[in-house]
Amino acid sequence: MSLKFGTSGLRGVASDLRGKATARYTDAFARHLIRSGLVKLGDRVLLGRDYRDSSPDIAATAVGALERAGLTRLDCGCLPTPALALFGFSLVRRRMAMVIVHWYLTKTANRCEATYSA
Repeated sequence: MSLKFGTSGLRGVASDLRGKATARYTDAFARHLIRSGLVKLGDRVLLGRDYRDSSPDIAATAVGALERAGLTRLDCGCLPTPALALFGFSLVRRRMAMVIVHWYLTKTANRCEATYSA
């Protein structure tokens, strides 16, 4: 398995991010925010992705985990990470955001990155 975790989130070969790994990462982040009181059940999570073939599957897994955690999603579609960050940090307050994007170190990898706007 190629998965690595760091400041840029969970990253690795796209096939390794499909399924359980993304679900666990998303669930852990959602539960941390809920238990910390940073978000409450029913709050929206901004979800963005890039145009890679693997991104919709990985995003769908993240959506399932968010919904199981009691959160809802605002699908921002395909957009660059800075655009999602601008929306999450500047235009709306207290929002969790996730983005499924290309990991720039290799052509076959993606990154699942979660951020929180206070």
